Amino acid sequence: MKTIRVNYIYTAINQVLMIIVPIITLPYISRIFGVAGVGLFGYTSSIASYFVLFILLGLNNYGNREIAKVKNDKERLSNTFISIFTMQVVTALIVMVIYFILMYFAFQTINELMLIWSFFIFGGAINITWFHMGLENFKMILFRNFLIKTLSVIAIFVFVKGSNAIGIYVCILSLGAIFSNVIMWTKVRKIIIFKLPTKSQVYKHILPNLKLFIPVLAVSVYTFLDKIMLGSISSMYYTGLYENSQKIITLLTGIITSLGIVMMPRITNLVSQNKNKEAREYLFTSVKWTLFLSSAFAFGLMSISKLVVIILFGEEFIEAVGLIKVFSVVIIIIAYANIIRTQILIPNERDKIYIYSVITGAIINFTLNLYLISKYNALGAVISTIVAEIFVAGFQFAFVKRDKELLRVTIDSTLFIVAGFIMFMLLSVSSIYVINNIVSLVINVFVGTIIYLILSLIILVLTKDKYLLPYIQKAGRK
Repeated sequence: MKTIRVNYIYTAINQVLMIIVPIITLPYISRIFGVAGVGLFGYTSSIASYFVLFILLGLNNYGNREIAKVKNDKERLSNTFISIFTMQVVTALIVMVIYFILMYFAFQTINELMLIWSFFIFGGAINITWFHMGLENFKMILFRNFLIKTLSVIAIFVFVKGSNAIGIYVCILSLGAIFSNVIMWTKVRKIIIFKLPTKSQVYKHILPNLKLFIPVLAVSVYTFLDKIMLGSISSMYYTGLYENSQKIITLLTGIITSLGIVMMPRITNLVSQNKNKEAREYLFTSVKWTLFLSSAFAFGLMSISKLVVIILFGEEFIEAVGLIKVFSVVIIIIAYANIIRTQILIPNERDKIYIYSVITGAIINFTLNLYLISKYNALGAVISTIVAEIFVAGFQFAFVKRDKELLRVTIDSTLFIVAGFIMFMLLSVSSIYVINNIVSLVINVFVGTIIYLILSLIILVLTKDKYLLPYIQKAGRK
């Protein structure tokens, strides 16, 4: 359990670092580029991200899982890694050719920016983070991200000057993607025995990887395509509002879903050894922690959204306050669905349930986007995402609800949502505002945290919790 706690800390920090550059630089970038400039960045970055998706396909889940299965056998590990990466390289070559063709014919008005983004796509071609995740090598992933993100932050403040510097900004992020993935190769030679794979070794990974790519592609509808649709149907102004709102939600959601990233290779390994009882204990503890954290983040963000927008984005983005208040709900939904996906469906190879749910969710999102964006602009995209995420989580839960113990743990954990709502109501009627917005933010976060922790502790005691309470009591004794 200690290893898992350490890996969770590494991964939680890593998830924050994945978007720490835009968070740290948001006050600076938002004020220099303005809402429309941020919208242009979000629009083009979403297009580039789509091509990276097509390079990696389902490897963040599939590659992670396959490596976790064979990590104790060096020969099988080597064969699995080399054959999977060979498939990745072939896919990358095809995707890059298609990208340059489209850049010439379809992206002529933003051709220069899309050319710079091609370096970012190349970074995806050599990305083997899935390999290190399968080995539970989260410390190296954290080191890589910390180094690159720190250098990127410095470069942004030094070189990005003026509203016409979006190209320089994209260049910094793209080169950072290349160097960060080069670092991940430094220890591979010590772990892997390099030997050319046979065609059959490569081919056997294609179909199962494509299976897990289908849900990744479906999820992209409400992570990337929404911004592309906003930029095409509405305007770059509303795309900018949505872009920055989504970054805040992604930051908080990423911290929570780190638990699923850490637990998936561990539970996969336990299931492969038929240690199902131990795997279930990890699952139930994860459910408790996930709903505890997600409820705090969701209702806490609702309470301080105005202060967050003013401090991070500036007054020009004040319309984003309403978006964030509504968007916050999705933190709880995504967090719980992530537990079902990473700790039940994928480790037990119940991929079809996961695939069907996200495909249907993507269709719902896309259809709603077509209607709601034209009518409500950025708010329409937010509503579409929430409805889609509710459906996905509900669909997945419907197939595991027969597990009475999981159902009981889930119902007990939903009491954290009640605690979060009470915290939100108390802060709404007694929010403390002083002259300095940053001081107001700190005070409100502190007061909200105390209220939520007291209410949560009462819930744990009343429900005689055996998953979180022991850790709290142990921490208290220390």
